[in-house]
Amino acid sequence: PELGAIRFVHVAPETQDVSGKLYNVSGIPTQYVVDADGVIRWSSVGFGGETDELEKAVRAALVPRTP
Repeated sequence: PELGAIRFVHVAPETQDVSGKLYNVSGIPTQYVVDADGVIRWSSVGFGGETDELEKAVRAALVPRTP
């Protein structure tokens, strides 16, 4: 499947404590891949260098889960 719309959210320093409380963000950057059902399928905290893990996670999240 083609990667259609990807949403990136930036947390400003003045709201960082809110993201920590609401979403348990413990480091910057924190990334989540959420599927169409609202299930977190992948997460990453911190910068782990250049990898293709985010792209793989997005592609995997686009595949419907089997019940």
